[in-house]
Amino acid sequence: LTQQHSKRNMAMRVADFGSAAVMCHHSDYLFTCSKLWAGVAHQAKGLVQRSLPFDYGQVAYSLVWNKA
Repeated sequence: LTQQHSKRNMAMRVADFGSAAVMCHHSDYLFTCSKLWAGVAHQAKGLVQRSLPFDYGQVAYSLVWNKA
């Protein structure tokens, strides 16, 4: 959305995709993730998968972890 100069309306922030999926099971919220993750993650089972209704351009991923 940022690439299209649009602003997201975020209802909440969670630590990871799994937490977002769990929240979706208990609300009418939605979240975006990779198709691969949605297909294999236990937390996403039972959720509806749909393609985004717009061209989302290039997607960048980062690998981040705690050094401790």
